Amino acid sequence: MKQFLLPLRLNSDAETVELTGKDHHYLCHVRRLVPGDRIQARDREGKTCLLELTEKETDSSTYRILERGMPPQEEESREIHLFQTLPKGKKMDLIIRQATEAGVSRIIPLESDHSLIKFSSPKERAAKKERWDRIVREAQQQSGSPVPTELEEPAPFSRLAESVGDDFLGFFCHQDPLDEGLISPVISAAGREKRILGIVIGPEGGLSPSEVDKLKKWGYHSLWFGDNVLRAETASLYGVAALKTMLRELF
Repeated sequence: MKQFLLPLRLNSDAETVELTGKDHHYLCHVRRLVPGDRIQARDREGKTCLLELTEKETDSSTYRILERGMPPQEEESREIHLFQTLPKGKKMDLIIRQATEAGVSRIIPLESDHSLIKFSSPKERAAKKERWDRIVREAQQQSGSPVPTELEEPAPFSRLAESVGDDFLGFFCHQDPLDEGLISPVISAAGREKRILGIVIGPEGGLSPSEVDKLKKWGYHSLWFGDNVLRAETASLYGVAALKTMLRELF
């Protein structure tokens, strides 16, 4: 594990951190830390710190903050949001894990015309969200990603319209070349005022014609990655990687 994710935001004047519950159990009973051991950690805002275990009790443990850091400037200035329409089976688990490892800032699961997964009750929706939150946390700790990935609850397709704003630039992947389908000219023309880049990935069967029409109306740009038809879990990683590469090369 390259880092431990703290369940809180570190106050600037804090000198210690106290952990209880699952976090205490994991570090002291699974990782078997003892007083004097040190761990790299990151808080809810992505700020890094070096912690030293000083007190180990039955139900809690206390850590001294030895060093503090800041999130990388590059990650502060740009965000990538993944709008993933719900695929079948456990593919969403893999998509969430890979997106978190790749440094996506926000993951928004979407219900769409061709989605095969339907939630029968709020309880089922909440249980799925809890499972996905665990996957995000595991992926962040394993990968050492400096980006604090946030996962939203599954939302209707209309959620995409709510994201459009002055600081947002949206793309959607399509199996057909609807226009030029290029990323770099669009990002270059948009300039530095676009802080958030969003990408929409369809489920098995792709986006429906009505959904494509809505995305165009809302100002999303189509992307075409060639003749190869990609699986949903492949397309999401491919799309995110393409956006991150363009950001690094252009800015």
